[in-house]
Amino acid sequence: MIHFKIKEQIYRIPLAISVGNWIDYSELLPQKYNVESGKQIHLGGCCEWYKQENFALCSVWLPEFDYNNIYDIGSLSHEIDHAVMFIFDLLDIPILDKQSNHAYIYLKEYFLTKALKKLKGA
Repeated sequence: MIHFKIKEQIYRIPLAISVGNWIDYSELLPQKYNVESGKQIHLGGCCEWYKQENFALCSVWLPEFDYNNIYDIGSLSHEIDHAVMFIFDLLDIPILDKQSNHAYIYLKEYFLTKALKKLKGA
Protein backbone atom coordinates (compact mmCIF):
# COMPACT_ATOMS: atom_id res chain seq x y z
CA MET A 1 0.00 0.00 0.00
CA ILE A 2 1.13 3.50 -0.80
CA HIS A 3 0.27 6.06 1.87
CA PHE A 4 1.31 9.64 2.49
CA LYS A 5 -0.07 12.80 4.06
CA ILE A 6 -0.05 16.25 2.50
CA LYS A 7 0.00 19.12 4.98
CA GLU A 8 -0.87 22.64 4.02
CA GLN A 9 -0.31 25.81 6.00
CA ILE A 10 -3.41 27.93 5.34
CA TYR A 11 -6.39 25.84 6.44
CA ARG A 12 -4.36 23.28 8.39
CA ILE A 13 -6.48 20.31 7.40
CA PRO A 14 -4.22 17.65 5.92
CA LEU A 15 -5.05 15.29 3.11
CA ALA A 16 -4.04 11.64 3.51
CA ILE A 17 -3.81 9.62 0.30
CA SER A 18 -3.75 5.84 0.16
CA VAL A 19 -3.51 3.56 -2.85
CA GLY A 20 -4.08 -0.16 -2.51
CA ASN A 21 -6.32 -2.74 -0.93
CA TRP A 22 -9.38 -1.44 0.98
CA ILE A 23 -8.75 -3.75 3.94
CA ASP A 24 -5.21 -2.41 4.33
CA TYR A 25 -6.57 1.14 4.07
CA SER A 26 -9.26 0.54 6.68
CA GLU A 27 -6.68 -0.93 9.07
CA LEU A 28 -4.19 1.89 8.49
CA LEU A 29 -6.52 4.79 9.37
CA PRO A 30 -7.11 3.82 13.02
CA GLN A 31 -3.41 3.11 13.53
CA LYS A 32 -2.13 6.36 12.04
CA TYR A 33 -4.93 8.82 12.76
CA ASN A 34 -7.25 7.22 15.33
CA VAL A 35 -10.22 7.34 12.92
CA GLU A 36 -12.35 4.55 11.52
CA SER A 37 -12.95 4.15 7.81
CA GLY A 38 -16.50 3.69 6.63
CA LYS A 39 -17.75 0.68 4.72
CA GLN A 40 -16.40 0.17 1.23
CA ILE A 41 -19.22 1.23 -1.06
CA HIS A 42 -17.16 2.60 -3.95
CA LEU A 43 -14.85 0.56 -6.14
CA GLY A 44 -13.04 3.31 -8.03
CA GLY A 45 -12.00 5.41 -5.05
CA CYS A 46 -13.47 7.53 -2.30
CA CYS A 47 -12.88 10.52 -0.09
CA GLU A 48 -13.70 10.42 3.59
CA TRP A 49 -13.42 13.21 6.11
CA TYR A 50 -13.13 13.22 9.85
CA LYS A 51 -13.73 15.98 12.34
CA GLN A 52 -13.08 15.64 16.02
CA GLU A 53 -12.31 18.19 18.70
CA ASN A 54 -9.21 20.10 17.53
CA PHE A 55 -8.64 17.67 14.65
CA ALA A 56 -9.77 17.30 11.05
CA LEU A 57 -8.51 15.09 8.26
CA CYS A 58 -9.48 14.33 4.68
CA SER A 59 -8.56 10.90 3.37
CA VAL A 60 -8.56 9.74 -0.24
CA TRP A 61 -8.43 6.05 -1.14
CA LEU A 62 -7.79 4.69 -4.62
CA PRO A 63 -7.60 0.97 -5.37
CA GLU A 64 -4.76 1.52 -7.82
CA PHE A 65 -2.85 4.33 -9.47
CA ASP A 66 -0.81 4.30 -12.65
CA TYR A 67 0.84 7.66 -13.29
CA ASN A 68 0.56 7.03 -17.03
CA ASN A 69 -3.18 6.27 -16.94
CA ILE A 70 -5.23 9.41 -17.55
CA TYR A 71 -8.29 7.80 -15.90
CA ASP A 72 -6.36 7.24 -12.66
CA ILE A 73 -5.31 10.91 -12.68
CA GLY A 74 -8.96 11.84 -13.28
CA SER A 75 -10.05 9.70 -10.30
CA LEU A 76 -7.43 11.31 -8.07
CA SER A 77 -8.54 14.78 -9.17
CA HIS A 78 -12.19 13.86 -8.56
CA GLU A 79 -11.52 12.66 -5.00
CA ILE A 80 -9.38 15.71 -4.23
CA ASP A 81 -12.34 17.85 -5.32
CA HIS A 82 -14.41 16.17 -2.60
CA ALA A 83 -11.68 16.86 -0.03
CA VAL A 84 -11.42 20.55 -0.92
CA MET A 85 -15.20 20.92 -0.82
CA PHE A 86 -15.21 19.40 2.68
CA ILE A 87 -12.48 21.75 3.88
CA PHE A 88 -14.35 24.77 2.56
CA ASP A 89 -17.62 23.54 4.03
CA LEU A 90 -16.02 22.86 7.41
CA LEU A 91 -14.52 26.35 7.52
CA ASP A 92 -17.65 28.07 6.14
CA ILE A 93 -15.83 29.32 3.06
CA PRO A 94 -18.43 29.68 0.32
CA ILE A 95 -17.99 28.48 -3.23
CA LEU A 96 -19.72 31.24 -5.14
CA ASP A 97 -21.69 30.88 -8.35
CA LYS A 98 -20.31 32.90 -11.27
CA GLN A 99 -17.12 33.75 -9.35
CA SER A 100 -13.51 32.73 -9.89
CA ASN A 101 -13.26 30.86 -6.55
CA HIS A 102 -9.48 31.07 -6.69
CA ALA A 103 -9.02 29.89 -3.11
CA TYR A 104 -10.76 26.64 -4.01
CA ILE A 105 -8.85 26.26 -7.25
CA TYR A 106 -5.46 26.96 -5.62
CA LEU A 107 -6.07 24.45 -2.82
CA LYS A 108 -7.09 21.76 -5.30
CA GLU A 109 -4.04 22.53 -7.45
CA TYR A 110 -1.79 22.36 -4.38
CA PHE A 111 -3.10 18.96 -3.27
CA LEU A 112 -3.13 17.52 -6.81
CA THR A 113 0.41 18.70 -7.59
CA LYS A 114 1.80 17.36 -4.30
CA ALA A 115 -0.01 14.04 -4.77
CA LEU A 116 1.17 13.59 -8.34
CA LYS A 117 4.78 14.33 -7.35
CA LYS A 118 4.58 11.69 -4.59
CA LEU A 119 2.87 9.15 -6.81
CA LYS A 120 5.30 9.66 -9.70
CA GLY A 121 8.06 8.09 -7.66
CA ALA A 122 5.91 5.34 -6.14
